[in-house]
Amino acid sequence: MRKNLNGNATENILASIIKDAVKDSFGVAIRTSKTHMARRESWWLCEEVQSKVAVKQAMFSELLSCREGNHEERSMAREKYKETKKKAKKSIAHPKEKAYEELYKKLDSK
Repeated sequence: MRKNLNGNATENILASIIKDAVKDSFGVAIRTSKTHMARRESWWLCEEVQSKVAVKQAMFSELLSCREGNHEERSMAREKYKETKKKAKKSIAHPKEKAYEELYKKLDSK
């Protein structure tokens, strides 16, 4: 039996068009890390969430800068970072859930 190669090519083209349309509609934020390229959703981010994430990132930078500091200073920085991380996680959860609920209503299904 022969496989239909044109069908696979058509499916790939269609999938590519759909992916591009979704990216244009909802957007993605691209960040590079040391190990890999990560794609994160950005369409639901509001200013409040972005500010909380920025504070968390600042606390992480502070923690990294305390690497060679004394043990007490480093443990204080670690605790500050953990608290900031918890607050950021909580502040992100509600807006993200709300945005997805609105999206599902628009799509009329999950």
